[in-house]
Amino acid sequence: MYLSHSSQQGMSLVTVMLLSSLAGILVLGSLRDNIIQERLSGNFQKKMNAQLVAERGIFETHAALLASLQDNPDSTLEELMAAVGGDSLARSGSGGLSDMRYSVDLSKDASGQLLLASRGKRFEGSSALKARFELTSGGGSSPFANAIVGCEGVNITGSAKIDSFNSNTGSYDPNLPGENANVTTIEEDADVTLAGHSPIFGDVAATGNIVLGGSSPVEGSLHANGDITLGQSRVSGSVLARGNYSQAGGSVGGYVRAIGDVFMNWGASILNPNNTEPDILYGGAAEFKDNWNQKNQAGTLYSSGLFRVMPEIEKVPESNGSAPDPSDPTNSDGVVCDTMGITDEIAAVDDGLSTLASIEVGPNKGFELSTRLGRFYRGSGPSSTPKSAIFLGNVQDVYKVSRFAMTSNAKVKISGGDVFMYVEGDFRVGGDTEMIIEEDSSLTLLIKGKVILGNGARIIAEKPGLTSESKRPSMSIYSSNADETGVEVSGDLAFYAAVYAPFTEVKISGSGELYGSVRGKTVSVPGGSAIHYDHALANIDPPGGLAGKKKLRLVGWEY
Repeated sequence: MYLSHSSQQGMSLVTVMLLSSLAGILVLGSLRDNIIQERLSGNFQKKMNAQLVAERGIFETHAALLASLQDNPDSTLEELMAAVGGDSLARSGSGGLSDMRYSVDLSKDASGQLLLASRGKRFEGSSALKARFELTSGGGSSPFANAIVGCEGVNITGSAKIDSFNSNTGSYDPNLPGENANVTTIEEDADVTLAGHSPIFGDVAATGNIVLGGSSPVEGSLHANGDITLGQSRVSGSVLARGNYSQAGGSVGGYVRAIGDVFMNWGASILNPNNTEPDILYGGAAEFKDNWNQKNQAGTLYSSGLFRVMPEIEKVPESNGSAPDPSDPTNSDGVVCDTMGITDEIAAVDDGLSTLASIEVGPNKGFELSTRLGRFYRGSGPSSTPKSAIFLGNVQDVYKVSRFAMTSNAKVKISGGDVFMYVEGDFRVGGDTEMIIEEDSSLTLLIKGKVILGNGARIIAEKPGLTSESKRPSMSIYSSNADETGVEVSGDLAFYAAVYAPFTEVKISGSGELYGSVRGKTVSVPGGSAIHYDHALANIDPPGGLAGKKKLRLVGWEY
């Protein structure tokens, strides 16, 4: 078939028109996608700004509550709410950008806790956040409010395990580990280091850095005044670093906040399943190796400026260098390692007026310590009687000895109530020995020397936990020792104790288990040992009942 020249020109014109129309459709579609992406990104940024100003509302309201409590230390919760929220029990404020504002409602729930409900807005973006607080009584806080307090550092290695239980509700169940086993430091720049596979069922807070080497998982959150470094670990909660953040691998179950630089390697991920706020916020430089593991919120990567936002991160409380005055119930400001002035307290028990005898329970002997008399019930030896002494403001009957030792099949019974023993030298239990603390009895040790609990020793509390009447721990160790390692537990010993040794290292090694709590200058838990924190210890007053100011304690967040 023959086509004229004019027909060919007509077909070419039609073809060009079709191609032009198709190109126009593609361009319009691309523009439409870009507009949608831009709107999504803009909406996310508005949502994120609203979230930030909602958090600011909580922080500023909390600061106002603390200021009011400082001016009126005896305020009730209702009085604090009225002082801060006025007649409407509400506050409002603004953020650093235009049209960025918050409003906070204050209310008291059925459990008596303070609920702050903050709503943040910027343009069309809005976000809601709630925080719960409780006003604690004027009693001093327990020195055993955490599983481990290593004032100048905590080092947990090998396959050590840190978890919790509550003796008020039952005995420890290894199949149901509690998650209240918090670990913290107090002195400035004090680090927490985890290595190997050492799981912690609780939060970790450090006044210095936190380093999670190996595959140590944390069933809780991390909070550090310095840097936080993760190896191949799994953290179920969130990460708050006032310094830099580095994640070589593993996962974070919540979100990440860092004031400094951020590095995330291949395979490192932030899960943030609720996805109600940004996965990560950081104030410094950032390097993200693996785009596939980013949640790609609002169509953008973590390297976007949307995530380079300086977060607000509160400081982990650290020591102000001054010990409280037991005679002044209002002097409880600041955080200190030695909350009791234990050196002076133990020195006061040692009046220096008499020569002290020792208690040595040798091979195949049996010794019983009651509140009135210490005597051999198997074998022979001198008896002992307690003497009155003042410990933390209370008059106690205290056995005063130069040293205490158990060796080679020796047995000791603690009976009749709360038994106090002051030991000028060392307290040593080792070999095939057994100490039994009868139900509703307790042993409180006041130690100047070292505590050495060795392999083969058995310390058995018939009812581990707090006594029913005096609410004292089955066994307590208060040490003023300042040697390098003043409390050492080794071997396979499993026992209940609340350990307070603010001037020396507490070292728990071997394959043993401690049920209770540890507070030391430093705390080391190498090998396959374990600490099972008794949450009941968090509710006891310090021995002697030291009073302090009321405090507003954060219970938790609700998003």
